[in-house]
Amino acid sequence: MKIYVQEQRVTIVGKAWQVKYLLKKYMNKYTTVQELIDARKTEETRLSMSTNERIPYNRMSQN
Repeated sequence: MKIYVQEQRVTIVGKAWQVKYLLKKYMNKYTTVQELIDARKTEETRLSMSTNERIPYNRMSQN
């Protein structure tokens, strides 16, 4: 399953039962599509910030 989040829309690609399951899950958490888009944007920002702060494995093993 793939989820594409853009400025004004969300595209969900997958089998029918997967899409239905995901939409039901999102319906419980978000009231509008805009809330979903905003949440995904902050999640991506948080993930990109955390990956920049990770210490590479080879540096950890040298200490």
